This record gives sequence, C-alpha cells and structure tokens, in this order.
Amino acid sequence: CGKEGERIFRHNVLRDALYQTAKQASLAPAKEQSALLPESQAKPADVFIPGWANGRDAALDVTVVSSLQTEMVRRAAAEVGSAAGRRHGEKMSKYFEDCDREGIKFFPVVVEALGGWHEDAASLITRLARQLASHTGKEADEQIKYLFQRLGILLMRGNSALILNRTPIHVDAEVDGDQDFDA
Repeated sequence: CGKEGERIFRHNVLRDALYQTAKQASLAPAKEQSALLPESQAKPADVFIPGWANGRDAALDVTVVSSLQTEMVRRAAAEVGSAAGRRHGEKMSKYFEDCDREGIKFFPVVVEALGGWHEDAASLITRLARQLASHTGKEADEQIKYLFQRLGILLMRGNSALILNRTPIHVDAEVDGDQDFDA
C-alpha cells in the first residue's frame, strides 16, 4: 500500500515525462486538465493534447497497477499482462464514453509496477516518441528506445522509493571495546 505519497510520486514522474515529451514535440500539452467533462469533477487527462488524435483532443490517463495485489497475483502468475489488461478495462469503463461524448479520445496509459506496458500504452508511447523524432529531426527508433528506457527508469525509481520507505531501520550494534579478546 502507498505511504507518504510514493505511489502518487511514481505516477507523477511518469505523467511529467509524457508531458515533457509532448511539450518537446510542440504538441501544446496541458497537465491535469480540468473541466473536460461537464458537470463532473473527474479528471481523465493527466496529460491533455489538443487535436492529437486525428483532429480530436486526446486525454492521456497514466496509471500504475501492481500485479502483486492479492486479487491479481494468481491470474498475473498465469497470464502476462493481465493486471494491465484489467486496469485498462476499468479505466475505459470509467471514462471512455464520457470523453467520447465530448469529442475527446481517451487513452489509458497503463503500466504494471514491475514494468509491463499495456499494448495500447506501448502504441501511444511509440507514437509520441515518433512525433518527437519528427519534430526534432532525430531518428525515430532512437527516440522510441530512449522514451521507453526513460519511463522504465522512472518507474523503477518510484518502486525503489516504495521499498526503501518500508525497510526497517536497525540500530548498529555497539562494540564495548573490551580488550579480553586475543587476536
């Protein structure tokens, strides 16, 4: 379970990396865009990119799911990507219709905590990296590889923070300096 915001931190660093990539590609993104869905407090866009999805606005919703959760671990052990697939379905059920009604293309960007991207998220990240490559004149394959590596490192840093904050602190043993020991 999350403690002192590490899960939020992990989510936010991934969101910020996608936002920065979209910004570097001159896509005019916005972070945590509000008021997308009338009469709702919902924020389906961690990153909002105007006109990016075949002329439609795009709402990218970043989510990290652990395949080690009690309700997911058995299936995750038998089926690679099942936790990401489940969370993708939950996000689509929650936001797709409302976003579609407002002319917004909804994209859940789902990654498993141990590193597996949902296939739709992988396609979106690849597309974003290609857009950046096109804008900067760099090699597309290099940009794709770099973005996935960057996101993977950020995910693992977030996981490390979660682990380190749960590691018990042990006081070092004191040596009394007794000289009875013959060396």
